[in-house]
Amino acid sequence: MDRLDTKEKHQIAVLAAEGKSPHAIGKVLGRSHNTISKALKTPEVAEQKEDIQARLADKFEAITERILDGVTPVDIEKASLRDKAVAAGVMLDKSRVIRGQSTQNIAVMMAAAVLDAHRLPSDGATADVLEAEVVTGQAEG
Repeated sequence: MDRLDTKEKHQIAVLAAEGKSPHAIGKVLGRSHNTISKALKTPEVAEQKEDIQARLADKFEAITERILDGVTPVDIEKASLRDKAVAAGVMLDKSRVIRGQSTQNIAVMMAAAVLDAHRLPSDGATADVLEAEVVTGQAEG
């Protein structure tokens, strides 16, 4: 088969940055997974992939910050705490995946951060109980 052209190399970098496997990329482009794997090892494609991953991670982190900055005590009272904590956790998790960093316990950390920043237990419940409720989806609204 023909050598990969510039457009295909870029498509490989984009798809790989999105987390697609060489097999999946090969199916999309009609190429062998071995061809895709070799392309991913070249400096040109590897650098493109890293650049794309960095830009995507930055975007997800910016969205996470906007979500967290937008959480107010009024939002929490309107039962949006769980939804916002989950959304922020997803965005942070995604940015960490793209950067190749651990995502272990990110949802718990996000829920705890939102709770610590915006809500104190007023009914005698402990923060640990409230955190568990948010993480498991049992928080009251």
